Amino acid sequence: MRTKPLALAAFVVVATVGPVAAVGGVDRISEPLADAGLDQSVERGTTVLLDGSGSRAPDGRIAEYEWRIETPTGTAVSPREPTEPRTTFVAETVGRYVVTLTVTDDSGDTASDSLYVDVGEAATTPTTTTTAPTSTPSTPVSTTPPPAGPPDTPTPVDRSPTIRGPQLVTGDRPLGGEYSIATSGTVDQVEWTVDGDVEATGQSLVRSWSPGDHRLTATVSFADGTTEKADFADGTNRIVADPRPDLSLSDLVSQDGLSGTASATDGYGNLKSVDVSVDGLGTRGREVNDGSRSTVDFDWADAKPGRDYDIVVTAVDERGQQTTLNRTVTVLAPPEVVSAEFVNGPVDSYHPRIDAERYTAHHVLKIDLNGHSVADLGIDVSAEKPTDVRRIAGRKVATEDGIATVHTYWAGESPSSGSPYGVKFVLEMKSHQPSKMISDGSSGFIVTPSKSVMRIEMLNDGTRPVGGSGGSTRAPIDTREDIIIDASDSFDPDGTTLTYIWKNGAEATERDDSIGRLSGWEDGKIIIEDDSGARVYQNWSAQKTLVPNIESTEVVGEGPFSPDEPVRVEVRTALVQLRRNTANLDIGAELRGVPGEVVEWDELYTDAVGGENDFAFEGTIELPASALAKNGPDARLVLYNEKRPDYARKTTTLPTVALTGSQRTGRGTLDVTNLRYVIRKQTEETTVANARSEMQQLVDAGYEVKNSESTTVGYRIEEHVRTQEEIVDTDSREFSSTYSRRLFLKTHSQWTADGVQTHRERVRETHTEWRRTKGNGFTGETRRVRTDPAEYSTEREYEYSTVEPRTREITSRQCPLYGRCYEVTYERTVYVDVTHTYWARSKHLSYHSATGDVRRTLVDAAEYATEYEHRYSTWRTKTEREYVASHTTIVQPAKYEWQQVDTVENERAAWRQVSGQTDYRIGDTLTERRWMMSRTNTEEVIRPAYTEEDRVVGTRATVSGTIIRYRTGGSGPGTARVIDDFSTHFSSRGLLSRADIKERVRESEGGQ
Repeated sequence: MRTKPLALAAFVVVATVGPVAAVGGVDRISEPLADAGLDQSVERGTTVLLDGSGSRAPDGRIAEYEWRIETPTGTAVSPREPTEPRTTFVAETVGRYVVTLTVTDDSGDTASDSLYVDVGEAATTPTTTTTAPTSTPSTPVSTTPPPAGPPDTPTPVDRSPTIRGPQLVTGDRPLGGEYSIATSGTVDQVEWTVDGDVEATGQSLVRSWSPGDHRLTATVSFADGTTEKADFADGTNRIVADPRPDLSLSDLVSQDGLSGTASATDGYGNLKSVDVSVDGLGTRGREVNDGSRSTVDFDWADAKPGRDYDIVVTAVDERGQQTTLNRTVTVLAPPEVVSAEFVNGPVDSYHPRIDAERYTAHHVLKIDLNGHSVADLGIDVSAEKPTDVRRIAGRKVATEDGIATVHTYWAGESPSSGSPYGVKFVLEMKSHQPSKMISDGSSGFIVTPSKSVMRIEMLNDGTRPVGGSGGSTRAPIDTREDIIIDASDSFDPDGTTLTYIWKNGAEATERDDSIGRLSGWEDGKIIIEDDSGARVYQNWSAQKTLVPNIESTEVVGEGPFSPDEPVRVEVRTALVQLRRNTANLDIGAELRGVPGEVVEWDELYTDAVGGENDFAFEGTIELPASALAKNGPDARLVLYNEKRPDYARKTTTLPTVALTGSQRTGRGTLDVTNLRYVIRKQTEETTVANARSEMQQLVDAGYEVKNSESTTVGYRIEEHVRTQEEIVDTDSREFSSTYSRRLFLKTHSQWTADGVQTHRERVRETHTEWRRTKGNGFTGETRRVRTDPAEYSTEREYEYSTVEPRTREITSRQCPLYGRCYEVTYERTVYVDVTHTYWARSKHLSYHSATGDVRRTLVDAAEYATEYEHRYSTWRTKTEREYVASHTTIVQPAKYEWQQVDTVENERAAWRQVSGQTDYRIGDTLTERRWMMSRTNTEEVIRPAYTEEDRVVGTRATVSGTIIRYRTGGSGPGTARVIDDFSTHFSSRGLLSRADIKERVRESEGGQ
């Protein structure tokens, strides 16, 4: 099995020996190869160049670079451009820097490589040395230059003025800095120049910098009159003003999810990244391209309504400056429709002449706002068929306890057949761009056939004068005249034709079925029937109801009254037996014989006086108390039918009151001049209606249609436009590599690649290291480590052999032939081989041989030191790349309809406009209809004479004379004296003679 180190070794061989084709059997490398460059040694303060462009991906390309630098003190710093293949940093600390480069290829695989940068102190005294080029240690040899001759001029004093102050200004705005001059000379004046312009003079400069690069120089004038230019200690005059990034949140929508836009700007233009994090939802981030501005759009549809979420927006620039913006929001649930219904019904057909309550259908839409405002909503309530349903009034919206109630009112043009009339509603959130529909629905109301509305009018009272003498005597009348009843004003709200049926002694006239006659001594009945067979009827007794009798008169208050004190009398009539809404009966009242006026005169409603067919009149009369005195003037109240005031009238005497002692005045001799008559004259009025609604209004106002005509005035041009956007549902899946996504797309043909999502997260990492001294971050743990290993000497065991003499005792048993055996002991010298061993680094003699055993002998003991464990933290950016595939499904197709876009008068021009264009057509032909209307009007004119007595409806004149004062003692007249002259304008209804006028004047004043 091939391991990663083996793969690396194989690559090194290929790179060193020759092309890959020359090496067989080497596996393909899928991981990227990082190359941070060679180790470097520099002096402190040097700008170190880092070059990782040698990194490569064998099967792709390098997508990301990330440099990480660890200083000799263990802290982390960022280079100038931490995500570029080439970058720099300034080595400010003596010691070893560890620089790590991490590269990521387009498949998301990573690799790292490190280099060391050893930083030493800069040399202060230049010394020339020569080293002998041998392999043995060399001895430095100082080379001394030959002495120079005496200078021609005095050596100038090197005061070396430099600018002290920050060259890099960071943090929050304002970006300020304080600058001064460091020099060994005596300064007389300093002139400060910023970006080429002289800005100030003085020993120091305090200034705020705008973001960007600036140049700061100082011209230093010394006390001895010399002038030198000063830069910073590094020899440059550059100042970098780099503020923290600025953050803002906009378009924040916390309904139906959590969405918005986070915007970051950087005044220096080195913005690196912007991240938006929400606990429980995730992180959205973006790597900046232009460095000056970036936005991150976020939309978490899975945010739960009613929950608080903390939004944390973080922006980081290339210097590692970080700005954080926190916002806590509560996700609102979308508004919810509680109910949508009609709360009344069924209703009658619409007709402008009936009570609106009969035909108005009341629709109520209730919406639970769930914390939203009504202004956030788009609420549309409309008729499904506008040609059949009309809106009666504007809508009303009321909000209470978080519930918005929308009231709308509708009417149907005719009875609904089959299904009810429909009204639909659509609820949208206007804060979404585009608006987002939340709910829709419809409700219906039923229009039932309406009862016909009866309107009748009594054109006469069944009486007529038959002659008589003039003067004050009323002419005799004939009560056998037929009463004429006009029902032509009746109508059916459903718009059907009416049939008139007369009963109980009433009959239709010859000229019109809607007008009937009956004897004044008979009761009548009329029945009106519409096309549906529905009937309405009315009975009446004409002689009893033309003018009602006065039922009561009552003085308001208790006497006695002073003569001039105003007194009020309340009057009420008997019941009238005809319906008020059909009889159209108008009764008037006036005073006769005394001064005064009718201050109130009203009709009592049905429920106040009796049954549904009953009504009465009541009023209040105000006149001076003297007019009601006992034995005083004849105070009378006259009731009359306003249709025939000359013949239909009832008179009653008013009650009397007690007076205190007083005097009164009256009229004396009267003279009638300037006699004129009010004559009723009929005229015909004509007009033209250009619209049906205008024609109907004129019909309602009494006009009749004489004739009508229609003309073509134009053609509508219609365009086929989209009225509803297509709604699609997009599913997406994320993959860890392009290879996985390609495999998926091969088996799912309806899916397509949809880019790459990059998720960045700043991760805090904790590290430990062992140091020889205690410092910040000491954990309390210690250990012993070997600083100098022990020194040992290796010895081998050797052996060799020698022949050495040895003395041995030998015992021998001897047995003679004849005798006993015995033992004999004696010594004998023998030579034996002896093996010797010894330990030595090498054998002493060449013929000595090693035994094979080896041993180590301690020469110098090992040295140990104590180390202390320290803990420190670093931050790194964790990047995750996801490769997205998506699939789109059309949930709701787009809708189109024909809409009017233009109107042209000429047919040829209309066809020319739509010819060859599939999205345009000729719609309706516009016709203009005109109705010629006329009506007969009655107007009143004033003339000094008349020709027809029946046309005189009023008399006017000027009455003059004397005023007489009568002194009374309580029961009758006493003395009389002319006290003044008078002249007054007289006006009265009907035809009056001069005698009648004088009588009326005397009656109004109570004179004799």
